[in-house]
Amino acid sequence: MELHEGLCVMGEYLYGLDVGDCFVFEDLLSQGILQDQNKIEWLCARASQAFGMGAAHWSIDDFPDDTFMPLFRLKKPEFHAMYDALSFESFPTKLPNRSRVTPEECFLVWLRRMASRGTIFEVGTQTFSACPTRCSHMFNTFSSHLHDTWSERSLSIGIPMERAAEYADAIKNTSGTGMDNCICFLDTKALECSRPGGYLDQMSVYNGYYGYHCLRWQSTWCPDGMSYDFYGPVEGRRSDNYLLDASSFVDRFMGYHRRLGYPVCAYADAGYWCSTYVQTGFRSSLGERPPGSRNDIYSRFMNKCRTSVEWGFGLIGQNFPYCTIPAYARLGSTPLALHYRNAVFMTNCLTTLRGNITSKFFDCQPPSLGDYLTYVA
Repeated sequence: MELHEGLCVMGEYLYGLDVGDCFVFEDLLSQGILQDQNKIEWLCARASQAFGMGAAHWSIDDFPDDTFMPLFRLKKPEFHAMYDALSFESFPTKLPNRSRVTPEECFLVWLRRMASRGTIFEVGTQTFSACPTRCSHMFNTFSSHLHDTWSERSLSIGIPMERAAEYADAIKNTSGTGMDNCICFLDTKALECSRPGGYLDQMSVYNGYYGYHCLRWQSTWCPDGMSYDFYGPVEGRRSDNYLLDASSFVDRFMGYHRRLGYPVCAYADAGYWCSTYVQTGFRSSLGERPPGSRNDIYSRFMNKCRTSVEWGFGLIGQNFPYCTIPAYARLGSTPLALHYRNAVFMTNCLTTLRGNITSKFFDCQPPSLGDYLTYVA
C-alpha cells in the first residue's frame, strides 16, 4: 500500500490526535503499511498545516464579539456567567478517542452544534478548523454530561410554590378575567422525526392529526417564561390526555393543593379534560360560548394568554434548531430525548439571564441563574 493510501486509512486519527497518542500508528507499522516514523510525523504536520485540522485548542477569546452571538446564541458575558454557574469540575478531560479537551472547548462545540442547521463536518471545519470526528466526540461527551448533571433533574422538579401567588396575579392581571388560581399553561409539542425503519415503529410514532412521524412532549410554562414541568417523549400516536395521565400531572397539583391549602390549576386548550386542576376554555362547537357572551369573552382572553406556550416551544427551536430538524432526529441512532431536554434546560438558563417574550408579556421576572440552579440542585 502506498503512503498516501495509508494516510486515507488513518485520516480521522491524524487530525484529532497527537502522534505519540495514536495507537493506530503501531498497527500500520506492524503491517508494513508505513515504515518510517519520521515520515509519519512529517506527513501529520503537512496534513495539519494543509487542512487546518490539528489537535489545536480554542477558547472564547478566539471569536470576535460581533460574530459570537450569531454563532453560539449567547453573548460573551452570558457565556461566562453560565459556564461559571454550571461548574464543570467533574467533566472528563479525555474523550473516548483519547484526545484531551477542556470543558470550555466542549461547551463551545455543543452550543455551535445545537445552534447550527448544518452537519458536524461543517461545524468542525468552518467554525473551529478542527477534525469533525473530534468535534463529534466533544459534542456527545458534553451532551451526556450536561444531561446527567443538570437537564434530567431540572425538568421534573415541579413548579416553585413560593411563587404561586405571584404567577396567579400575573395571569389574572394580564388576562383580565378574574381567574385567580391559574399559575401556568399546559400544552404538548409534536416534534417531527425521521421515518423509522420497521413497520410497527412507523405505526407507533405516526400521528394522523399532524400527518407525520413524531415524538410528543408535554410542558407547563409559567408567566416568567420558565418551564419547570417537562415530560416526554412518548410515541407520536398518543393523545394529549394520555400524556396528562402518564405524567402524573394531576397528582402533582393535588400535592400543591395540600401544601398551599387551596387549589391551583393550569390552563390548557379544549382538547384536555376539564377538572379542578386543569381548566380549559368553552367549546364553541358545543354551543358553550355564543359570540359576545361571558363564556366567549373568558375563552378569548385566556386563550390569548395561553399562546405563551407556543412562544416557549418556539424559543427552543429558535435558539437550538438542531433539535427540530427531522433529518437529524433518527430514532434508534440519535438520543433525541437527551438533546431536547438539554435544549429546554439551556433555554431556561437563557431566560434567567435575559428574560423572554413571555416574561415581558406577563410582566413577571424570571429567577436569577443562581437561584434557578439552586432550586434544581
